Amino acid sequence: MPGRFNLSLLSSPVLLTALVLTVFLFSQTLLLSRAYKRASGLTELYPRIVFSRSMLRSPDIEPAFVFDHNIETAWWDTREGSDVRSGKEAGPIPPTNMHYLMFELSPTHYPDSPPRKNKVRELIIYPGNQARGAFRQYARPRTIELIFFSQQLVDPDREFKLPGAPEFLYRKKIVLEDRPQGQHFPLDLPAVPDSPVFPVHVAQLWLRLEFIDFYPGDVHHGRVAISEIDFVEVYPTHRNFKPDETIL
Repeated sequence: MPGRFNLSLLSSPVLLTALVLTVFLFSQTLLLSRAYKRASGLTELYPRIVFSRSMLRSPDIEPAFVFDHNIETAWWDTREGSDVRSGKEAGPIPPTNMHYLMFELSPTHYPDSPPRKNKVRELIIYPGNQARGAFRQYARPRTIELIFFSQQLVDPDREFKLPGAPEFLYRKKIVLEDRPQGQHFPLDLPAVPDSPVFPVHVAQLWLRLEFIDFYPGDVHHGRVAISEIDFVEVYPTHRNFKPDETIL
């Protein structure tokens, strides 16, 4: 009878096979979608911790502005005549009379079984305050010393301990041109060993930018600004750190 569905048609081997195949494909698509979301979560683990002495002097000038992917926002800190620099044995805790910006770089390995090496290849800096008409008003960094630290990670659920203090790893000096475009610098970090299982050989890398000299601003002579910092790495392990969220 027209308009009525005949259940006996389901007894056809071809139709039954098609129905089973449709259900199977739907379930696989759902599982793949869930796996993709979980993988995306692993590559965006948590907001990046970033700090500077400017947090005490100018709390509204959030250091996380350099990671908000908004070129119109900028972090800045004023250079003082009494500022010091790290010696040969750079420690992980900077003094209050240091002109710096420090943050988590990335873990040395991507979460997997076994963990996969995650090499950070380049640092990208957008110098100055790049809000409309502000680039020349603020000072721009010229020479920066990059100081890297390595913090061995632990499994607190099994080892019943917390990670130790970051240890000095490597340092490199870079010189920026006085232009607003993003400037790329290869990092050439020391190679890391394979990890058979977390947390063996897995460490958190930290990076401190120490500002040595700068291009003076027309209005704010020594107020050294950076609009954005980005990286080129194998497995990006941090999501954007929006200015309105903090874990400090």
